[in-house]
Amino acid sequence: MDGVTHTLQENKNELPEGAIFNLQGSKELVQVSSVFNNMKAVSQSDRFDAYLDAIKHLSGREMPKELLERTYNTFAQNFKASRFVSPPYFGDIRYFKAKDQRTTTATGINDDILELWSEISLGKLHLTDIEGDHLGCVGEEYASDLAHHLKISDQ
Repeated sequence: MDGVTHTLQENKNELPEGAIFNLQGSKELVQVSSVFNNMKAVSQSDRFDAYLDAIKHLSGREMPKELLERTYNTFAQNFKASRFVSPPYFGDIRYFKAKDQRTTTATGINDDILELWSEISLGKLHLTDIEGDHLGCVGEEYASDLAHHLKISDQ
């Protein structure tokens, strides 16, 4: 891991584009690069088919390819957005945080997001906990709870 740590330190805690294909150092890092190089040689559609096969094999569940593609596109857009540097926001922000954090993809991400919004906002940051998880909190099951909070915050 020293090679990765060194690369991150030399690049403002970011892994430069393409670095994953040329990791050096331990046998494990070279193997990681090999896996990514092999994946790079396969079309995205074929990689998705392999992921779907692995999901079925490991969990016994099947996922439609369209769902995997939509999920991938959503995460890809989120990663692009995470690199966006927002100018200051002149006003208050109301942040709705899902109570169920078990499905959040990265531990502590909500704290990081709250910190980001508090730094951007020149007004007050209002935190409101809402029912559900990150994806389900806007679904039919919890829509009335969210609508209630939106109505309260609008008054």
